[in-house]
Amino acid sequence: MAARANTLKSSHESRVFGTFGIYRYLLALIVMIAHTGPTDWQHIGSYSVFPFFILSGYVVSYIFHNSYLPLRNGLWKYAINRALRIYPAYWFTFIVLLWLGTLHTSLAAYPSQADTLSDVVWWSTNILALTAALPVKLAPITPLVPVAWSLCNEIIYWALIPFLLMHRRIQWLVLALGACYTLLPLIWMLINQTDLVYWRYFSPLAACFPFCMGMMIFLTRQRYDIVISHTLGRCAICIFLILIIDAPLLLSKPVFYGFYLMIVLNTVIIAYLSQIDQRKIPNPLQKMDSFFGGIAYPLFLIHFPALFFMRIFFPLLNNLEIFGCTFLLAHFLAALMHYSIDAPVNRLRIRLKV
Repeated sequence: MAARANTLKSSHESRVFGTFGIYRYLLALIVMIAHTGPTDWQHIGSYSVFPFFILSGYVVSYIFHNSYLPLRNGLWKYAINRALRIYPAYWFTFIVLLWLGTLHTSLAAYPSQADTLSDVVWWSTNILALTAALPVKLAPITPLVPVAWSLCNEIIYWALIPFLLMHRRIQWLVLALGACYTLLPLIWMLINQTDLVYWRYFSPLAACFPFCMGMMIFLTRQRYDIVISHTLGRCAICIFLILIIDAPLLLSKPVFYGFYLMIVLNTVIIAYLSQIDQRKIPNPLQKMDSFFGGIAYPLFLIHFPALFFMRIFFPLLNNLEIFGCTFLLAHFLAALMHYSIDAPVNRLRIRLKV
């Protein structure tokens, strides 16, 4: 076991983690603009959620392999680490939305029937952010936190990734199955001109391919000395930004071809960014990357409550004014959550050594 730990440590030291803070913030910002901004940009959030999944697949694989796999009781410590990472900020957002729901009943996505089973299922799935986990509608489980469905997919694959990392024989099989599942709705859409949006986007099965792609980026970097050139990486970033800026023209629904192009582009971008050693970039840029990376997750969570707050308390503002005020309020709350919730929780994780 000690020899294995030393081997893993040596492998860890020979591979950099990457720098993803500003990139993560950009993805969260795209989601926020899609949900709170002009209607022309209402679909662009779809093009950043799966890149989040790819990035999560890479980051979580790296963390588990290098920090928890060598440890005794590593799986338990890994589970505690992931819970502390996602739930404190999520529960704060959940409580804020419960409060806003008392002010404006249309925001309260509670069970529609006075049914004990409905209440138990709704509360348990919402508190645990597992609103997308049930394949059949046993009870109304509309998420109170609108982005909870994506967190549910994250949690499912956070649980699956350790199993895949410890069983190398099935890694490529699961990736192939995920790729096939991703292609089938696309083929159906091309043939029938109907969009199976739930099955190719919201379903936990749809998240299999991007998560496995992130995991494969990590495994490839561990096993082989494959380097993404600066030219290719920077071109992918430029194309990604151009497509987002021109989204109303180039990435319109229901065609959605850009959705699949974004998966390819962001796979290249994440593989490229994973090569960058943060210790070798200028200190001001390190701090900027750390700050924006720190507020990315809170911004992803809190932008909907910020929007609802503005609509409830300032109903006379027009849409553009609502968007501007929501943008500022969401960033303020995200920074507040980062320093008052995430930072103390991170210190707790360090003390607990998880």
